[in-house]
Amino acid sequence: MRPLCIELLEEFKTKELTKLTYLVSCRYFNSDDYVVKLLNALKKYMLSKRDFTEALKCKVYEEVFAKKVSGKELNEAQRKLLNKKLNLLLGLAERFLAIEALEENSAYRNDLLYKKIRKKGSLNYLKSVLKRVKRN
Repeated sequence: MRPLCIELLEEFKTKELTKLTYLVSCRYFNSDDYVVKLLNALKKYMLSKRDFTEALKCKVYEEVFAKKVSGKELNEAQRKLLNKKLNLLLGLAERFLAIEALEENSAYRNDLLYKKIRKKGSLNYLKSVLKRVKRN
């Protein structure tokens, strides 16, 4: 069974994977270096493969954490750690998709922006933004 993270990433086009790599590497969105390494390892070994076999899990684990796996399977602690990082990467992939959706739909983006500006109490700035949007 493949993790949901891998299923989602397999649907990404090359350009989207490149953009996701930028987002995952950005400290504003992610401060976990292992998640960056995980994405790179998945791109290298896993994406477009059928199954996330034990051998592939071990290979990815060794690449990400720079620790040798004893035996042919991950132990419970290693499995939990890998799953934790996969879940963090899944959350970042979801966030990336949300950002892409906002970029594609300016009405939603503007609505969210207006609400946030109103909460900040900057009415002059809000008026400025509304004028700019009306001109475009």
